[in-house]
Amino acid sequence: MRIYHLLLCLCVGTHLSAQKVKIRSLIEPGSKLLDKTGNSTLEKTTAHTYIRKIYFPETVQKTHHVTYRDRECSVREGYYAEWWDDGQLHCEGQYLNGLQQGPWVFDRGKGLRRGNFERGKEEGRCLYLASLGQVEIERYYQAGQLHGASKYYSGDTLLREELYLNGELAKVASVKPYVVTTDSSELVVEQLPLFGDCTDLSSEKRRRCSYRQLLRYIYRSIKNPPDARNNGIQGMAFLSFVLNKKGGIEDIVVKRGLCESIREECLRIVREMPAWEPGYQNGEPVRVHFRLPIKFKLE
Repeated sequence: MRIYHLLLCLCVGTHLSAQKVKIRSLIEPGSKLLDKTGNSTLEKTTAHTYIRKIYFPETVQKTHHVTYRDRECSVREGYYAEWWDDGQLHCEGQYLNGLQQGPWVFDRGKGLRRGNFERGKEEGRCLYLASLGQVEIERYYQAGQLHGASKYYSGDTLLREELYLNGELAKVASVKPYVVTTDSSELVVEQLPLFGDCTDLSSEKRRRCSYRQLLRYIYRSIKNPPDARNNGIQGMAFLSFVLNKKGGIEDIVVKRGLCESIREECLRIVREMPAWEPGYQNGEPVRVHFRLPIKFKLE
């Protein structure tokens, strides 16, 4: 199964209400609470940094912990973490002067991705780990670009090796017979699934057409829940779903819903979505796992 990412930003016009969702503020020891909104708090720490925390209101599960060096929250400095609505870690690391720095860990769905950053760019060895900790992919980066050997494993068996030079693929070696059904989700689908009527176009134009039509569908279908609007709740909702070999939608999961009503609205939109044209690998249809972030912004 392959993973494909889309980003849809929806600016939802609204007016803030004086009513606030009650959130039990988990303030750091010695910190001072400065602000509280429908789903977030802002505090000043004893180290004179500022922490913005965002919660899923109905469960009070913390979904963001962002450290800033200034009251205006313009420069990230220090510990950063995100969690899904169920409490599972999404990503964790440190910022220095607004840039990612040092070790970072990311959730891949079926395991973790561990890498290092220097001044906001990935540097050195990066590992993609399965749920039990086995290495599935090993890559090397230089100044944010792939540079060196990238290796793909199945258990202890090396399946494939790629050589990158300054971000460009220079050489590929298939060490073992390589099958399309590998669980390694980082490999690229030859022909991505398409949404809407985008068939009579070149490959790149088809991709852009599909994205535009999907965006148009979301804009026309979405209904901003009144309670979320009235309580000033905004941010990035995050869904995943699978397009099967016939282009049908399966296994819809809302990883981050912002609040219960937005979660239900995201589910409704995807459930009512028309069928897609499936993705293809080596001329055969394949299952494709989509990750779909949707940004809700109050205006």
